[in-house]
Amino acid sequence: MLWTPASDGLDSTCAAQFDPAGPPAEYSGVVDTHSYASLALSDAVYVADAGGNAILRVDYDGTVSAVAVLPTGDPILITAEIAAAAGLPACAADHEYRFEPVPTDVELGPDGWLYVTTLPGGPEDASLGARGSVHRVDPDSGDVELVATGFVGATGLAVSRGSGRIYVAEHFGGSDGTGQVSVLESGSDTPRVLTAISSPAAIELRKGDLYLTTDSVVPDATGAPQPIGKVTRIALAGDRHSDDSSQDWNRDSRHHSTDSSDEE
Repeated sequence: MLWTPASDGLDSTCAAQFDPAGPPAEYSGVVDTHSYASLALSDAVYVADAGGNAILRVDYDGTVSAVAVLPTGDPILITAEIAAAAGLPACAADHEYRFEPVPTDVELGPDGWLYVTTLPGGPEDASLGARGSVHRVDPDSGDVELVATGFVGATGLAVSRGSGRIYVAEHFGGSDGTGQVSVLESGSDTPRVLTAISSPAAIELRKGDLYLTTDSVVPDATGAPQPIGKVTRIALAGDRHSDDSSQDWNRDSRHHSTDSSDEE
């Protein structure tokens, strides 16, 4: 998180008005880690670190190294309404605020790059816009590229090794904010909705079917989460998805395999 100035930034008088329990007026980072998702390949295990905002590499001898730190997204202009809703002092209005991206999943693409979903690091619902993203990371150089943004609560992704198509679980997606799965065609930066589905979290692609954890966080009348989580299968059908069950890859390498009709 980082304040950026509309003029010269927050002055000391304004900074002194911030509630210590809320968003900070100054922030230089903390030591944090949260191993949220992992991908095991032949050379190493790659970890989406939601606390460190990074992709880590864990070699099989236990050596841990950073592959890449994900860049911050576009800043949010704090309006008087946003300041009031977030409990910020009125003097914060007309300043910009950058949030730290939170990686939630990592998968291997057909190009040998790692594909990563990220939450925006602030409100994860659509109250400040659809700010979840998909990035791709070169596991060798650490280069990071934005593939697409416009997701609401991007908690996971699955990548077709045959078509390059990317399926994204949006925990707060949809017109009512209760969840959906969206699709990115290969080379596209514009997601389209595949289906509405309740509170999705993890997502995987296998033999032309999507498998998701759903109803992952559905609060009861008191606000407590209910024990109603499910594993849901979505059968992909039609010409648009036909190649998502026709080619497999070797999970233990970064190379394609056409020896099987499975896909994972």
